[in-house]
Formats: sequence, C-alpha cells, structure tokens
Amino acid sequence: MRIYLASLFGVFLQSFFTAQTIKVTYDFNVYRYDTNTVYNFPAEVIYNNQSLEKLYTVRYGISDANLKAINPKENILSTYKSNVKSNYIIYSKSTPEMYIWDNIRGNNYIFFDDVKPMKWEIESETKEVNQKVLSKATTKFRGRTYIAWYDEKVALSLAPWKFNGIEGLVYEMYDENKQFSWKLKSIENLGTATPINPFVKVSKSDMQAFRSYPDLKYGIVFNPNEFGEFLAMKQERNGLEILFEWEK
Repeated sequence: MRIYLASLFGVFLQSFFTAQTIKVTYDFNVYRYDTNTVYNFPAEVIYNNQSLEKLYTVRYGISDANLKAINPKENILSTYKSNVKSNYIIYSKSTPEMYIWDNIRGNNYIFFDDVKPMKWEIESETKEVNQKVLSKATTKFRGRTYIAWYDEKVALSLAPWKFNGIEGLVYEMYDENKQFSWKLKSIENLGTATPINPFVKVSKSDMQAFRSYPDLKYGIVFNPNEFGEFLAMKQERNGLEILFEWEK
C-alpha cells in the first residue's frame, strides 16, 4: 500500500506505522549557487521497526542539455552534477555503526562510520502541511545546522540519510542555507519484508574507516590548466559533511 504526500492529511491510522517495514521516498534536492539551479535526485528509506534496520539510497547522475561535458573531478559539487550514474547507499542496524557505499570522483568506496545519537533542539514553531501539523527541530552535524519538520504523532524515528534521534516521521529536512534538502514524497507499507543488507558479503576489513573520507573527498587533486599542465588543487568543502568531530 502506497500513500502519496498529497493524500497525507488528517490523522494516520496508527496500524499503518506499526507495520514491520516502511518504505519512505523523498525528493533530495541540491542547490547550485554558481548557476542558481536545483537538481533533484530520488531517495528512499526502507526501515524495519522490529530489527531497526535502515537502508537509505540515492540515485545520482543528471542529464542537463545546458551543461557541456562535465569533468567528474571538477571542484564544485562534482558528485551532484556529474552525469555519471551512481548509487549512494547507507545501511545500519540498531547500532551507531553504519556502512556506506559512495562514489568519489569516479571511484567507488565502502566506508564504515560511527554516528552517535544526534541532539535535537525542539522549537515551539509549527506549520501545517496538507492538514497535518508538523513540529520543528534543529541539530548540528559535521559542520552544518539542519532543520527538520516532522510529525511527532507517528510512533517511529524515521529520517533520511544519517539523521537519527528525532521522535517522529520527518517530512522535510534541510540545512540552514538550503543547499541540501529532503521532502517526503510517498510512504509504502512493505509488510514483513526486511531491508536487504547490500554489505552482507563484504568483510569489515575490506572497508575504509570514515576518517579517510575527508582526504578522499576534499583532498588534493591535480587538474589540467589551459596549457595542459597539471596543477594541485585542494577541494572546497561543500558537501553534506564539512567538519568532522576528529578534526576539532
């Protein structure tokens, strides 16, 4: 059974959310300041409220007739504006540790990350969306401040990406500059189906600790200039995570 946001008004039947597995799809939007353009990527969360398994996926890759050939190693938001199709995957199960599949400048990596429970500041402000009253909360995570609008009456803790610790179903999430945002699109009851762990055959010894991510994502790259010479360039920190707790 799938329910689209346009139909999400009134009070949800609580039995829907006590189903074992829920699939929530979001529109994940990335705003590019240099072109004043918003790019949309399909994202989804599959969550099992018995085992607490969570599988988050995003399908990257854009097709824009206004863009010429894109250098996948380009400095500005290269992951999001590359026309190379790639999947971003996060899997976790009842612990702070999560496994991540990511593509960085054309190379695939598997990381393990440890994300502690997030501390949310509950605001008094509310807003109504399709006759549902949403509460507001904010948190700081790895260099950005994020704002969540969520339904606290839903007996789940369900949010996109790495977000955790918010009591309710997140309808909207965005950073304070609105460079990155998620908006709930649909909800589907998957019954007793469980999220598939895509890393079940991957040994942890074959994964990289997430501490290596900043250097891979934002480290030195060599780009050619107009004379064909390769110049060292440090990447701008412009992704979802820009400051890490081990760097403080």
